[in-house]
Amino acid sequence: MDKLSGKLESMLKEVEKEISKFLDDHAFYLEFKNKSWAACPSGQTLLALTTLAINLKYNIETMKKHGL
Repeated sequence: MDKLSGKLESMLKEVEKEISKFLDDHAFYLEFKNKSWAACPSGQTLLALTTLAINLKYNIETMKKHGL
């Protein structure tokens, strides 16, 4: 049986791929550092994906400490 931390690592890799793709698709806006971009739906999506990735990484490390 796979450990829960292993399943979450797989999920984290998928989220990281989505973030990378998202950054590539929106590079024009990020290059010009348009601050209002962060308030639009695309900026909020990027923020949500990044928060998800950070939380998953933290949860994975915690589960590994507990042998899960």
